Amino acid sequence: MYFRDELFICTKLWHTYADPDRVILGCERSLKNLGLDYIDLYLIHSPLAAQANDDSLYPTTKDGKPAYADVDYVCTWRAMEDLLKEGLCKSIGISNFNLKQIDRILEYGTIVPQNLQIEHHPYLTQTALLGYCRAHNIAVTAYAPLGSPNRPWAFKDTPKALLNDRKASKHVLAIAKKHDKSPAQILIRYQIEKGLATIPNAGRSEKFLCENINVFDFCLRPEDMVALHGLNANRRYFKFTGHKMDKINLLTIYTVNTYLNMRWQRLACIHTGSILSAKMPDTRTKIPDIVMNNELRMPVLGIGTWGIKPSEMVNIIKKAIDYGYRHIDTASLHKNERQIGEAIKKKIDEDAVKREELFIVSKLWNTSHDPENVKCACRKSLCNLGLDYIDLYLMHTPMGAPSPHDENEFAPTKNGKPLFTSVDYLSTWQAMENLVKEGLCKSIGISNFNIDQIKRLLDNCTITPQVLQIEHHPYLRQKELTDFCENERIAITAYAPLGSPNRPWAGKDTSDVLMCDPQASKVISIARRHKKSPAQVLIRYQIDLGHATIPNPGRSEENMLENISVFNFNLRSQDMVALTNLDSDVRPKMYKINFLAKSIIKPLNIAIDVNSYLACRRGSSAQAEISPVPCITLNNGCKMPALGLGTWGANDDFVNLEKVGKGKRKSAPVEPDEWVDITKRAIDCGYRHIDTALLYRNEKQIGQAIKEKIKEKVIKREDIFIVTKLWNTFHDPENVLAGCKKSLKNLCLDYVDMYLMHSPMGAPAQKDDNIYAPTKNGKPLFTDTDYVCTWRAMEELVKKGLCKNIGICNFNINQLERLLKYAKIPPQNLQMEHHPYLTQKELTGFCRALKIIITCYAPLGSPNRPWAGKDSAKILLKDPQASHATIPNPGKGKEHMAENICIFDFCLAPEDIEVLDALNANVRYFKFTGARNASTEVPTLCLNNGSKMPALGLGTWGATEGYQCIEKFDASEAPATGRTKPEEMVDAMKCALDIGYRLVDTAFLYKNEQQIGQVIKAKIEEKTLKREDIFVVTKLWNSFHNPKNVKTACEKSLKNLSMDYIDLYLMHTPMGAQLTDDPYNFSSVNKDGKPSFSDDDYICTWQAMEDLVDKCFCKSIGICNFNLDQMKRLIQHAKIKPQVLQMELHPYLTQKELCEYCKCHKIVLNIAEKHNKTPAQVLIRYPIDLGYATIPQSGKSVEFMKENFDALNFKLCPEDVQCLDSLNANLRFFCFTGAAGHPHHPFGL
Repeated sequence: MYFRDELFICTKLWHTYADPDRVILGCERSLKNLGLDYIDLYLIHSPLAAQANDDSLYPTTKDGKPAYADVDYVCTWRAMEDLLKEGLCKSIGISNFNLKQIDRILEYGTIVPQNLQIEHHPYLTQTALLGYCRAHNIAVTAYAPLGSPNRPWAFKDTPKALLNDRKASKHVLAIAKKHDKSPAQILIRYQIEKGLATIPNAGRSEKFLCENINVFDFCLRPEDMVALHGLNANRRYFKFTGHKMDKINLLTIYTVNTYLNMRWQRLACIHTGSILSAKMPDTRTKIPDIVMNNELRMPVLGIGTWGIKPSEMVNIIKKAIDYGYRHIDTASLHKNERQIGEAIKKKIDEDAVKREELFIVSKLWNTSHDPENVKCACRKSLCNLGLDYIDLYLMHTPMGAPSPHDENEFAPTKNGKPLFTSVDYLSTWQAMENLVKEGLCKSIGISNFNIDQIKRLLDNCTITPQVLQIEHHPYLRQKELTDFCENERIAITAYAPLGSPNRPWAGKDTSDVLMCDPQASKVISIARRHKKSPAQVLIRYQIDLGHATIPNPGRSEENMLENISVFNFNLRSQDMVALTNLDSDVRPKMYKINFLAKSIIKPLNIAIDVNSYLACRRGSSAQAEISPVPCITLNNGCKMPALGLGTWGANDDFVNLEKVGKGKRKSAPVEPDEWVDITKRAIDCGYRHIDTALLYRNEKQIGQAIKEKIKEKVIKREDIFIVTKLWNTFHDPENVLAGCKKSLKNLCLDYVDMYLMHSPMGAPAQKDDNIYAPTKNGKPLFTDTDYVCTWRAMEELVKKGLCKNIGICNFNINQLERLLKYAKIPPQNLQMEHHPYLTQKELTGFCRALKIIITCYAPLGSPNRPWAGKDSAKILLKDPQASHATIPNPGKGKEHMAENICIFDFCLAPEDIEVLDALNANVRYFKFTGARNASTEVPTLCLNNGSKMPALGLGTWGATEGYQCIEKFDASEAPATGRTKPEEMVDAMKCALDIGYRLVDTAFLYKNEQQIGQVIKAKIEEKTLKREDIFVVTKLWNSFHNPKNVKTACEKSLKNLSMDYIDLYLMHTPMGAQLTDDPYNFSSVNKDGKPSFSDDDYICTWQAMEDLVDKCFCKSIGICNFNLDQMKRLIQHAKIKPQVLQMELHPYLTQKELCEYCKCHKIVLNIAEKHNKTPAQVLIRYPIDLGYATIPQSGKSVEFMKENFDALNFKLCPEDVQCLDSLNANLRFFCFTGAAGHPHHPFGL
């Protein structure tokens, strides 16, 4: 018999219930069908929506095509969140969503999805998506783990199921045979080893049901996982391809059409590799938003209304709203506010749009700059628009003019020249700030201001402008101004993005419109490449720059539709560069206000920085133009060139980290002196990103080259992006500053652009000038310095201005996760080995989710590494399997440098990427084989109250005299080896925490709580540890079993530990003793010298411990040294079930028998030898693989602590565990022989 809370029921919301108003109906229908009060996990089946239909799950149109609905899955998700709040489901999630769709859910939802259900098997590993979900703590469920062999749409021309595919079966069958399991069990276990939930379909077969569940008695080996992972071919069995299979596939998939057909909007992307789009009949496009500095949102694309006749404006705005426009830009000067307001009112009355969905912009004209007139002008615009508030109100220009006698007058003139007032725009702005406070407008901004005017405004305002509206197009880049606004978090709206073709003053003497200018033929060629119109390319240019834009469609409905159809493509980096290079400081749209030249305030007379990228013609006799390098924006807004010069020269000291002799080098390394000429040539070729490191021994030469090029005025310091790295020997926080200053001195620089931690592994500092890793017996030495402490010291370098950005190198996901937990400044960059043989998609997906930029080293497979031998992986360029993926080798020559940088005039096609991705074989050329694993992730156990407890902890018992009454031994004869005195516990604890222990087990009896608490408190104050990271266990001693004394005992332990709560509080034994003057003694003794016990029932003691949980003295409670009958009795009476039972456990139970047995049978020694581990590590791993936590006692020995902790780096095979199980002889080392007469003695002596 099962209880409801023991079952986990998952069901899904179907497409016909995607409308937010119908979500609760869909849920209630499922609950009724299931006969349940709640669902454990409720998923959105896919991001698609179909027309509401209670009779059919597959509604169709008259033509027999699927009938889709215009429902945004974000709205569906918000309705799902309401189900959670109402208790109809306990968890909610999504199914068949891709990364971008999940990103959007995270952006607009209030609850993070608890689960993502996706197709997953060795043919479709989706590692990037898994890494993204892991970063956002979204659990993943894999469906079709066996390849769905019984799917009804499996034809001869479709991929075979995994179990039937000859290629897959070869690997799967071999692994299955090795483990004596079925292929299906191997594929199911694969999902479990990946950390995924999985739901294989057993059909009607009871045999398959039993087979599928019997997968928890074995583990796949690392080589098994590699073999299965290598099958990945991005193959889907559930493609939603639209085959007419009678209610099997709902979706019809189409490729993206050109803009002429873009009335049909893309609804969903099901495939994460090559994006497939579901085409749906909807004339409205969803336009993304820009978040302004007041956290309000502005649609990135709007409709400009200047120059359109008022009589035509009503119909134009109504059509615009129908097509999806929500951002409407007008101004009092445009004389069309009344008509725009009329159109908005009609659409709201038709329920086509809500007021809050619209973003209305209007402007304060020059003649209303007087602070007394500002409110009046705003109210007039509101009255014309028929609105209660304006979303964004802009100051049209910084120039004030006298109020005209005629309201139709543009600006008063005298003798044909405009008149101006001396009203300061600061006074005008202060009056506009009052409009926000009064609720007349939600956001305020400026238009046609220059940098100096904005700076002056920022120095004197209380509300920062949310938006700057300026003329912007490829002929007028205004880089300095836009960069300034980006730094100040002022959003940019670009007007005249097409060059204002209909401006009335366009004559022969003015510049050609961008779309027609022969010099702008690049626009046409880019448009042809993307199968778009020139206008669409120019609009997309603004969006890809991060600007909002308001193109004016004129009276053309076709133009309006064309302008909004720009969200199904992106411009490539080389397209952006080509458009940027058109910049010539040309202003087609001057509002014919060049007559304002004599005004004391001129907004448009600023100097423009024409070149946003450095295009070089140096260094070549032919003066051939080298393509400029685009930049990547880091998570702090800084720019880093996407292509750099790697300067590692394979020096001998680096070889210490790779197991290879110095004489095995295949080719001579680049000598340090050669780097001066190499770097100078690279700068001439156009390189602006140079990567070095203290380890490379070439910083001085690189610094000399940079200095000379700056002196020659070839570059400026700010043009070059210098990366160097902190080497392992400087990891001690006190040495980090010295390491950085050493590099700065070598480079002759005041700051470095990016400073990376070279690896997470610290090494002993060197006293002499030798910075490289010291060795002992030919092996590198390491320290236990925590890389979190090193990172904290690197953060200080940023504050001191010694580096602009900081990052990491050669970190794995677990290390990165831990670093992010403690970092005040998140890493801007992760540098790692990456090439087609090593794609590391899970790690890159994780970084992408956290906006950490990746820098790839060894993209060519590092052909000159000295440890490349016959038995090592082939170089990428020489491997015949990769012959179709040729990548140029930089070498030392200038020709090769120029060749490498000329890669921004083409793009790889999706099929090229797919071919290169298919080469992934998890092959590393930089393995750091000479270095031990410097950081290990401790697995956790989930307690029955949801708390997490590390599986490996530090036992701190030191054979105290308090045990003498319960274990009959003479303390004077007891061996001192391994016994840790309380005063010695401080150093032992520090070492344990530095090594990585996070579970610390102590007890009141051990007399070391104070010392343990002292160390933990110090570590927390150093900010290398948080209280929630450490799991502290202590125990209630027998003398405090009386319920009245339980709270007192707990308070004593809390005081000793200097803590507010205990993570786990255990009853040390079930045997109560009388409280004496010395509470550490087991009990007082009677006349016969035998212990005098108390009659306290451990049930009463437990009830008092339950009160401690209620009062938050401890988070979890448990028991120690109880037997089975005592546990059953306790559970029968307990309100809170024990979360933990601590007991003695090892294969033999006594040390003496263990040693003798090992000598005779060598079972443990054989297992240790097989895994290249010590017998102690095998015995520690044994309970962990059984699913238990363990707390081995390491004494004072740091060596033993490290050895014990390294038990986490391997797994016992099922046959190893079986051998160890067979050693059981029911022999105890802790027998409590002195307490044999106690009524609650647990061991039945």
